[in-house]
Amino acid sequence: MKLFSPWRWIAALALMPFVLFFRFALWGYSATAYFLLGVAVLLVVWHLLLPFKILKRLLLIGVAVLTVALIVSEIPVIIAAQGDSDDDAPYLVVLGCGINGTEPSLALVYRLNAALNYLQAHPDAIAVVSGGQGPHEDIPEAQAMHDWLVARGISSDRILQENRSTSTLENLQFSFDIIRAHGGDPADGVAIVSGEYHLYRAKYMAAQLGATPKGVAAPTGYTSLRINYFLREAFAVWYLWVFGI
Repeated sequence: MKLFSPWRWIAALALMPFVLFFRFALWGYSATAYFLLGVAVLLVVWHLLLPFKILKRLLLIGVAVLTVALIVSEIPVIIAAQGDSDDDAPYLVVLGCGINGTEPSLALVYRLNAALNYLQAHPDAIAVVSGGQGPHEDIPEAQAMHDWLVARGISSDRILQENRSTSTLENLQFSFDIIRAHGGDPADGVAIVSGEYHLYRAKYMAAQLGATPKGVAAPTGYTSLRINYFLREAFAVWYLWVFGI
């Protein structure tokens, strides 16, 4: 029994600087950090279970089940990430995702660019920019989104602000309330702008709230960040399927 055969321990330890780097040195890469940490823990546990064949088999089964569940949950996420080709709708809901002071974060700029393209292609559409004011934000996200779009030529008359929400569910609920108050009905069709990785959950929640959602995908600029977000989204989808919205 080579309980102290070094290579698994060395591999696990070698992963730790990457875990710390992705978790603390980069913004938005926590899912990658936790995934690498899980791999490191798995290497150590596998090594400690070498003398116990039954426990090793159970661990393998658990890893296999987790892998299948990951793949199953990623399939609808990847499909929804393409957006809908028939995305024409009278209202466009733009989901917020953080600002720095008064300026949209990079992730939010991606969404705003997608919203700008949509509004230019659909000149009769009305946008609902959705997002409240969180920690380290000097103004509500909705205000920052409004100002960004107006600065790029979208008339303020075409932009409604939802500035109370603190979650995706509230984004959608409060935005749909505004649409109804404006004389529209989300059941007649509403386009939703979000990060490509987030569209499946956003559309799922919107449908549960009585809307007929169309997805408008905002691409993520960096491949490494895209992989991180898609990985994180799998766990969010598990939660959605188990506990609902």
